[in-house]
Amino acid sequence: MATISFTPSSREITETNIDKAEVSLAVIEPTPLAVSAPSSTGKLGIEGEITSDDLRVPRVNLVQKSGQLCDNFAPGSFLFDKQVVISKPGASFIATPLRFKKYYQEKVEFGTTTDMPARANTAEEVRALGGSLIYGHDRYFQDVADIMMAVQAPSDVDEDALQFFSYNDGDNSYGLAIYTIAASAYTSLGKRLLTDAQFLLKDGLFNGQYEINSELRKNASNSWYVPVGKFAGKHSAEKAEFFRNLASL
Repeated sequence: MATISFTPSSREITETNIDKAEVSLAVIEPTPLAVSAPSSTGKLGIEGEITSDDLRVPRVNLVQKSGQLCDNFAPGSFLFDKQVVISKPGASFIATPLRFKKYYQEKVEFGTTTDMPARANTAEEVRALGGSLIYGHDRYFQDVADIMMAVQAPSDVDEDALQFFSYNDGDNSYGLAIYTIAASAYTSLGKRLLTDAQFLLKDGLFNGQYEINSELRKNASNSWYVPVGKFAGKHSAEKAEFFRNLASL
């Protein structure tokens, strides 16, 4: 019997494009999402040990003013799996956060090395690696988070794109994806979710939904987009159970 864990590979790397002073590599931490274990007699007909390295988990990406994505999509747009526009600049998409995994990662200027940046789960591990959580240190480790979320299919999504949103609660269709945030994106969205988890959604992030849009931030030399989440209310008990099952909690 095969066992599948719906997780991003630890070898999968995404570029977190922010300000030039903040660009880093975001290495994905496995965030388990249980998927039914198929067998040769099951509907999937899969045998053998299936690991995260065998899967390509959909991602949410925010298009910046530089990088490959802006060649085909407007900066400030959000994409699902790098091909489906789930919100355009000035608009928002609706998502329910399911899981939130925080860690620390060494800040490495993009393009300066081919090595994976060091990472740690705790401040103690950062210090053991000779790093620091204080900005400006030679080995500065920044806050990073992987957010597993259920993204609601946009109302204008076409039939071809609807295949990415295969879960339905009776009212809307959803797609599961991971959104990795770091630096200013962590500040703008990650801290909001953590605060709401403490005070508004004490029984789990899956109890609430958010409208997520992009905002332009600037410094003296550059500008970039960050994700901003607006709390859009709690789910009913029935819908919260639907999302809890998606989160495998």
